[in-house]
Amino acid sequence: NAPVVTSEGQSFPVETVYLPDKAPLPEPGRISEAVMRRLEQVLAEETGSVLVFLPGVREIRQVENALGALPPGQGDGMPIVAPLYGDLSREQQDRAIQPCAAGRRKIVLATNIAETSLTIEGISIVIDSGLERQARFDPGSGMNRLDTVFISRDSADQRRGRAGRLGPGKCYRLWTPAQQQRMARHGTPEILRSDLAPLALELANWGVRETGELRWLDPPNAGAVAQARELLRELGAIDDESRITAHGRQLLDTGAHPRLAHMMIRGAEAGHGFDACLLAALLTERDILTASGEHTADVAPRLALLRAFRQEVGTACAYGVNRQQCRLVLRSAAEFQRRIRRHERQAGAEAIDDRDLPGVLLAWAYPDRIARSRHAASNRYLLRSGKGAFLDAGEALAKAEFIVAADLDGRQREARIWLAAEIPLQQIEVRFAGDITRDTGVSWNAQTQSVDAVTRTCLGAIVLEQQPAGDLAPDAVLAALLAGIRQCGLDCLPWDRRAQALRQRVRFLRRQQQGGATDDPMLGALTLPDLSDAALSDHLEDWLLPYLDAHNSIRKLQALDLHAILLGTLNHAQQQ
Repeated sequence: NAPVVTSEGQSFPVETVYLPDKAPLPEPGRISEAVMRRLEQVLAEETGSVLVFLPGVREIRQVENALGALPPGQGDGMPIVAPLYGDLSREQQDRAIQPCAAGRRKIVLATNIAETSLTIEGISIVIDSGLERQARFDPGSGMNRLDTVFISRDSADQRRGRAGRLGPGKCYRLWTPAQQQRMARHGTPEILRSDLAPLALELANWGVRETGELRWLDPPNAGAVAQARELLRELGAIDDESRITAHGRQLLDTGAHPRLAHMMIRGAEAGHGFDACLLAALLTERDILTASGEHTADVAPRLALLRAFRQEVGTACAYGVNRQQCRLVLRSAAEFQRRIRRHERQAGAEAIDDRDLPGVLLAWAYPDRIARSRHAASNRYLLRSGKGAFLDAGEALAKAEFIVAADLDGRQREARIWLAAEIPLQQIEVRFAGDITRDTGVSWNAQTQSVDAVTRTCLGAIVLEQQPAGDLAPDAVLAALLAGIRQCGLDCLPWDRRAQALRQRVRFLRRQQQGGATDDPMLGALTLPDLSDAALSDHLEDWLLPYLDAHNSIRKLQALDLHAILLGTLNHAQQQ
């Protein structure tokens, strides 16, 4: 047996305080209020610095604002408030981690970034909301969604331990002992909630066709693997047998997600390698725009700012831009460019206009997320995949008819678009000509009560163009017309008095037969058809279709002689 080495770091006793047994749990949407109530109590009754675990940045800002509104004399004077989350600069994160000056106390408002590894100087009290925000990949939509979920018991233990790193401490949990017992023992493994496209490409490179060929600690979700392979086929990285292609091996060499790797190689082949690498780095790293700047979902201004920052042009980049983050993005872009250098061609080889370039590059990375506005000047879009998405109201990018969405939150019925770029129809038609289909559709138009026949040019679920069709198969027109008659009801047909009288006589005689009220042997042996509305509607193909020729609307049906048509369904004996 292999030796087992155990190393337990030094820890001090931590007292754990729960909510009372029958206390209601704070609602996730109002967790900031519950945290503030507990924090005010702690500031008044305890000494030492406090670490508060919150699910996300929004809640951190809510608590930070609430602390700023407290009267100055609360507790030992207002402590230092230091947020701690991933998007902060190194200096801001250091401010949260380093000890305060003697005689001061600190409140660190953190996401689960502070759950492990970090030792925050001076912390002796932890307030745990019990919540975290997780990104989960949905194979059905091909999108990530952000869910606010309860942490697991092992995460709760990790958070509790932050109070006992440097001495005895105290942990206030905003849930009850009963809830503690209901919490999952461990968190969901990342392989079960992540985009598996990189893993699927690695498996193809190893020659693994089925995930069951390998032994897993946690087997990947079959739906997520299938979705990942579908994407890789669309990118040309694997073939129909899930074998890796030469292009797939090129994607692996970049070390980036297959989407971004495909974009960088295609961009390099088109003579726009650095811009593609810049965009890949921008999508990989944290946003360069700070909270103080004007937010936009548009990728194009970010690329322009990075180019200007690289060339050190003026001070226009200073406002609303995280300069340190810009440097990090530029370093990542330079590294990507080094990896794809052998694919680069002469600059401007395909002469993509600067205004179109962000959208074209994004479309190479996210071909399934090309989208068209549902209505003119609407912020709601239909994705090529058939899913719905929307931009925030007032977003300038919403004026664009066609966009490519790079970052979406698929939590809602319609996904929220966080990052996108405009792409002109002309570029879609050029870059995705092989994926564009043209077909003629025949359908019933309820508004005009006629058969519509249009030729549609489509990219997936998106209709790029449609126009009236020319010559059509008569069978398709008649099938649509019959569907329209059923939809409108039989009253749309020209029932004159003679036709109605014929139907009434047949119905009367059928009732006599069914009730046994006649002794006439001829009538008793006579088989009469069912001319009720339901029967006629169900059998339009039998009695009405033979009399339809060039008809394609309810208006043209008004010339039909329904009395003669119905009479034709009766033989001589029945007519007599």
